[in-house]
Amino acid sequence: MKIAHMIWSLGFGGIEAMIIDLVNEQVKEHEVHLIIINKKINPNEFKRINNKVNTHMVGRKVGSPNPLKLIKVNSLLYKINADVVHCHIENLINIIPFYKKSLICLTVHDVRKQRKHLRKYDKLFAISQTVKNDISERTGLTATLIYNGINLRLIKRKNDYCYTKYKILQISRLDHEKKGQDVLLRAFSYLIHDKHLSDILLDFIGGGKSLPYLINLASELKIEEHVRFLGFKSRDYIFNHLKDYNLLVQPSNYEGFGITVIEGIAAGLPVLVSDIEGPMEIIQKGTYGYHFMVNDASNCADMIYQIMKNTKSGKFKRDEKQNYHYVIKTFDIKNTAKSYIEKYFK
Repeated sequence: MKIAHMIWSLGFGGIEAMIIDLVNEQVKEHEVHLIIINKKINPNEFKRINNKVNTHMVGRKVGSPNPLKLIKVNSLLYKINADVVHCHIENLINIIPFYKKSLICLTVHDVRKQRKHLRKYDKLFAISQTVKNDISERTGLTATLIYNGINLRLIKRKNDYCYTKYKILQISRLDHEKKGQDVLLRAFSYLIHDKHLSDILLDFIGGGKSLPYLINLASELKIEEHVRFLGFKSRDYIFNHLKDYNLLVQPSNYEGFGITVIEGIAAGLPVLVSDIEGPMEIIQKGTYGYHFMVNDASNCADMIYQIMKNTKSGKFKRDEKQNYHYVIKTFDIKNTAKSYIEKYFK
C-alpha cells in the first residue's frame, strides 16, 4: 500500500511524535510519504524519521497565503498517487479541495476542536473513545477508534523505588488553561507549606505561552526553590530520564488522550491524572493509575501524598508489572500501524 501522511508543521508535541512513530512503523511493509507543509520543523524530531520514509518539505511560511506552495502540495499528491492520503489536522482538507484520486482520511487527535471540516473527509479516525464520542455528539458522524501508539520499548524502565528526594514530573505544552499546570503548582504548594515536605521537586518539561504566568505563580506561592522549568526536551531525553522520577502528573482540564501518561506507565512510574475522559480512559478509571478531581488542587495534593506513602510501602511496585503489560498490549505502535492498514478501506 502507498500512504501519504500530511501535517502542517513538525514541532514539539504528542501529535508530531506519534506521527513519526507511525510512519516509521508503516514503512517497514509499505511505501510511506510524509508531507510537511510549513517551514516550522523541529530538528530533533526530524532526525527521528526513518530514512526509508519519503519526506517532502514544501517550505511554506506559517500562515502564508502564497498559492504556489499550495499548488506544490497538490502536485506532490498527483505525483505520489497514493492509495491513502492521511491528514492529521482538520483543516488540511482545505488545501486539496479538488484532489479525489485517493482515499482522504483524517485522524482527530483531541476534543473541543473545530469540526466544520470533518464531513469533507472520506473516513475519520479517533485516537480514543472520548474523541470518538465528542465527534459523534457534535457532528453526528462516526469515527473508527484506533488508539495512538508509541515505540514503548525505547523507554528506559525504573527499577529502584527508593528515594531521598521525591521527584514529580509534568510533560506537556505550557498552557495552563488546558493543561492545568497551575493546579499542580497549587497542589505542590500545599504539600510544602501544609504537609511540611521539603525533600520534593517538581519539574516541567515543555514550553508555551503560560511560562511567564507559571514562573510568577511559583514565586507567589513561595515554592520556586522546589520547581524547575526545563523547557523543550527531545524524545530521546525524555525516554532516557523518565525513570529518574517518582511520579508523573497530568492535571489537564480537558484532554482527548494523554500520550505522556502512557509513557510514564511504560517507564514504571505511578501516574496521577485529573478525572477527565481521555486520561481516565487510559488508566481504565483507576485500574492502572491514580486520579483526582479536575481543577481541585487540594485533592491533587492529597493524592500525591497518598501515592508517596504507597511508594514507601512497596504497594505500587507490586502493581507496576501489570501496568506495564497493559500499556504494551494496548498502546504499542505496532498495533496502531497495523490497525490503520487494516481499517483504511473498511
